[in-house]
Amino acid sequence: MLYSMIAAAAVTSGLYAFRVWDRRRAATNRTLVLEAVKALAPYGYGVSIKEWVEENAGRSISLGGIYCALEDLEDEGLIGSAEGPRRPERGNRRVVYFLPR
Repeated sequence: MLYSMIAAAAVTSGLYAFRVWDRRRAATNRTLVLEAVKALAPYGYGVSIKEWVEENAGRSISLGGIYCALEDLEDEGLIGSAEGPRRPERGNRRVVYFLPR
């Protein structure tokens, strides 16, 4: 009984609609990121992927959204990653994203 009251309150308050919209947006982000990795292969870095998505999709996306999508795609085996060469100006390595063979 309590669960159905909470569910009814969530649906009427728009919480359910927000969650559905949020999942759709995440799926769209993943699709755009996958297209960017494909287009930028073999040198897809986080920032270059963000720039490609913003230029070709006509909308902005945060770097956090990019990296969440990249992590999901990598967990599913749709893309791979490797550390690139060390950059002396930053002292760290960039991660390169690519499509597996």
